[in-house]
Amino acid sequence: MANVKEFYKNYLASDEKVQLHYKLYDTILNMKPHYNILEFGCGTAKNIIHLYKFFNSIWEVRGIDISEKNIEAAKQKISKRENIILTVGDENYLKEYKDDYFDVTFTCSVLD
Repeated sequence: MANVKEFYKNYLASDEKVQLHYKLYDTILNMKPHYNILEFGCGTAKNIIHLYKFFNSIWEVRGIDISEKNIEAAKQKISKRENIILTVGDENYLKEYKDDYFDVTFTCSVLD
């Protein structure tokens, strides 16, 4: 799989962010293909887009955010990337899926 440190050099700037995100991305980067991933509170999908640059077709990634403005901005960024699905919604969105549908769920920098 890809070099995790190289991934971080291209994505995260501060040491604090590196430590905060290292475990999450280390887990994701070492996953087998065809996993389902959900970022809850995805904002403009920065994390999703960066993951896609490295591993563009091996996972289905969904992002959800309560801000329609953020989701619209994210959709413009991702254009026609088929395995990225972005939705406006809140925690009720998860009720549509069986408990074990997502292999990984994560959230970063979400405000209440």
